[in-house]
Amino acid sequence: MHCGALFLLTLDRPLRDRVNGAKLSLLAATPGDFIRQALPTHPDYPMIR
Repeated sequence: MHCGALFLLTLDRPLRDRVNGAKLSLLAATPGDFIRQALPTHPDYPMIR
């Protein structure tokens, strides 16, 4: 499967784990995971913080 998305946000933790276990080119995360892990790596994060 190919898509242009970098992230898949889901409330379904088993789905998150299955997607991440499939080694796809996107990160599956819960909203909390995204805020803690992916958002701080964005180049504009220090400016909006």
